[in-house]
Amino acid sequence: MDIEKNQARAETVHVEEEIADTAHLAQREDHDTSKWQSITGNPKAFGWCCFAVLVTLLVSYENQAAGTVLSIPQFRKDFGYFYQGSYVIDAKWQAAFSGAPTAATAVGAIIAGQVADWIGRKYTLMLFMALSYVSITLEFIATSNPTFFAGKLLNGLNVGVLAAVATTYVGEISPLASVAS
Repeated sequence: MDIEKNQARAETVHVEEEIADTAHLAQREDHDTSKWQSITGNPKAFGWCCFAVLVTLLVSYENQAAGTVLSIPQFRKDFGYFYQGSYVIDAKWQAAFSGAPTAATAVGAIIAGQVADWIGRKYTLMLFMALSYVSITLEFIATSNPTFFAGKLLNGLNVGVLAAVATTYVGEISPLASVAS
């Protein structure tokens, strides 16, 4: 009985050593690859990495740029009221338009991992990018403060999820390349 256990252990150790050697060789091969070889050898991974980074940049930019609409006179006229010779927006709405996306971004970052584990990182990116289109459209067609607020809030959530998931996704799929190349 002890001989069989020892043989099984020896076989297990031998297999583990072979796996470790194979992993070490694969890692060494990755590190010996130039950046250009990594890109041309993995074009789909490179494309998805670019998509993930651009998604985060563009959606985050929209979230910040949409906050500047408060200073546009026509926006104040459409969403505010006339007060002492000019149009103004209530302070509560100004705070909501600025604060809600920030708070929703934090919530989005918190839930991102769970959603990505359920449906996968690629599908999470695609889903929340589509939801971002919906929220931006909602902001664009808004004719009332609550509708504009809903768009800002939803897009803040999207930004949080996309920023959190994009970085982990890129880290998982991007091939390694030599730093010197």
